Amino acid sequence: MSKDTHETMTQGPIPRVLLSLALPTMASMLMTSIYQIADTFYVASLGTQATAAVGITFALTSLIQAVGFTLGMGGGSLISLSLGKQEKERASQIASTSFYLALLLGIGIALALGARDPILTLLGADDQILPYARDYSFFLFLSAPLFTGSLCLSHLLRSEGHTGYVMRAIVSSGLLSLVLSPLLMRFLGIQGISLATLLSQLLCLCLLLYPFF
Repeated sequence: MSKDTHETMTQGPIPRVLLSLALPTMASMLMTSIYQIADTFYVASLGTQATAAVGITFALTSLIQAVGFTLGMGGGSLISLSLGKQEKERASQIASTSFYLALLLGIGIALALGARDPILTLLGADDQILPYARDYSFFLFLSAPLFTGSLCLSHLLRSEGHTGYVMRAIVSSGLLSLVLSPLLMRFLGIQGISLATLLSQLLCLCLLLYPFF
């Protein structure tokens, strides 16, 4: 955290600081909702079984998000407290621990790809939906470390006051997903949409990692 950012976060007028943190975060959440709705629209054009397959995998998506949000919000809260006390070394340790743990758990979810058929069946996929759910979840499993890592980093950066940068990273990845989803769907069907999600999350993770370097 730069000196100017620290002064703004600790000494600036509370209403202005809250707005500077809240508005970019709201815009990020809005962009995420937009490209999720767009993906659902694209999937719906493939038929009811494909739409049902996305619904079946929602529990998996929720699990991935829960890991990223939990470590990001928890780590971000501790980082904010540490930076307020000028304990930069402790803040750095918390950030590293949160991020690498998010990656590790994401990799664990990705490794469950080998057992995706039993998992999808447990989630409610029948014989008609399972082929679509299997195709859609392939890249979803592989993107788990990217998802958990980017979600965690977004909260860590917000805890340092960089909400504007996080918003730009999320909007950029969302726009990439909006462009790639219909293009890849033409060649790969429902699997192309999840591949677009993976590529957009890769871009998001790279953008969010950049400030730390």
